[in-house]
Amino acid sequence: MTFEDRLLAELKTEVAGRAARRRGTARWWARPRPVAVAVAAVAALTAVAVPTLIGSEATAAYAVTRNADGSITVTIKEFREADRLQRELAGDGVRTDITYLPQHKRCAGVRGTEVDSAPPPHEPLVWPERERPVRSFKISPQLVEPGRTLVLELAESHRTKLWKLKFYLVTGPVGPCVLENDPYWN
Repeated sequence: MTFEDRLLAELKTEVAGRAARRRGTARWWARPRPVAVAVAAVAALTAVAVPTLIGSEATAAYAVTRNADGSITVTIKEFREADRLQRELAGDGVRTDITYLPQHKRCAGVRGTEVDSAPPPHEPLVWPERERPVRSFKISPQLVEPGRTLVLELAESHRTKLWKLKFYLVTGPVGPCVLENDPYWN
């Protein structure tokens, strides 16, 4: 039995007891009943707390799907909550550094000691071929070895809604993103 069920049962018992004591009292509707106020408060609390605790897909900035082959598909819906996405991927064993960039900007250079990645199809991140415009990518956690970080730098054109993504593996610490103008931006 949940907390709400127990509270509702207790409130029903209280209402029944008060009703038995007040039989014959006129104009009971003229003032708010404490039990009715309590029931309304519980209903309002439940309406607010449940979506907050379980999350709402409508407001999610991204979605993470764990695939049968061990890969992880990340779908970006909005360029926000990068820290939360990094924590979720870390929970799946993938250390990432995700930076959402302002339009027409890029991070200057490589932000750490770059690791030579294997040639395709053994890269740690791939884009789905059939999806246009691309809003998701697949990460292979087994290719992001311990001590390495998958660096992702993403930008979106406000005009065309196309993405620009730079990704690479680094070993050791990842440096900060120092913004510079991107001459290749559309």
